[in-house]
Amino acid sequence: MKMLFDYGTPYNALRIKHGSRLPEVSWGFTIRVGWYPLVNEMLDRIAKDYPSVRFQRIGALSGWLRLEHSGAPLDANAHMRFRRMIQGFVTQSLVTCEECGSTHADYVDATAYGCGTAMNRTLCADCVRVFEKFVYADRERRRQEFVHDHS
Repeated sequence: MKMLFDYGTPYNALRIKHGSRLPEVSWGFTIRVGWYPLVNEMLDRIAKDYPSVRFQRIGALSGWLRLEHSGAPLDANAHMRFRRMIQGFVTQSLVTCEECGSTHADYVDATAYGCGTAMNRTLCADCVRVFEKFVYADRERRRQEFVHDHS
């Protein structure tokens, strides 16, 4: 399992299907593969109901889906329906594992593992164990580099 962003096949599939709606630069698309189906479903709905909407950012921020967009409907009722639809997908992200897509995920406070808040995640129990191994292995690697550099 990768703990980094995957710009491989799933991203390319989203880019082919929803290219004009996705951020123009890769740093504007920073979600892990577990949320790809959720984002794909959201983009399908937007393509059908709100074709003028484009995203400048689709990302993960402290364990929840963060979206920046333009082209939302100007009509007050349509805009409210659009915002509710988007909020529904953001809410789903709070229980969807960022790594595997399981819908039995919980918020993981990375500060409990000695990491900064930028590492906060929404993960299922299985992926939390992988996250822990990743964090501890990274911490050990840094400790060894420090010892090597200062010996």
